[in-house]
Amino acid sequence: MRAHTLQEDPIRTDLLVFGAGEPVVDQLLAFAETHDVTAGRIGPGIGAFSEAVLAFFAPEEKRYEEIPVEEQTEVLNFSGNIARYDGEPRLHLHATLGRRNGECVGGHLRSAVASPTLEVFVTQYDRPLERVLDEDTGLPLLPR
Repeated sequence: MRAHTLQEDPIRTDLLVFGAGEPVVDQLLAFAETHDVTAGRIGPGIGAFSEAVLAFFAPEEKRYEEIPVEEQTEVLNFSGNIARYDGEPRLHLHATLGRRNGECVGGHLRSAVASPTLEVFVTQYDRPLERVLDEDTGLPLLPR
């Protein structure tokens, strides 16, 4: 992944460009750790994946159901945020993926492999965001 800093003042914005075979979520998390991002916006993003794992949160069971996508897809929408949870960066990502036949699948993005590329903007903010554990869902959520 290559990071291109587009602006640093008043708000830092980078364009991250992932190459074929690169693990998107792992590298986004590494970027957040390296740059000490305490609050950020991810997206928009476009490109393609050779594989991905999406997830759907089932509130009645308080768990995610994984949706494996084991085919080449176009990334139609990629967005999310970065906040802190227990002092560590935490990503919350969603993606809408287009299949060859025009059908779409979407959800919470767990993992993905770029192919041939993914281009995504990351904007960092000065005011930190800290997630807190929500007892009703069992999820680390942003405070209301």
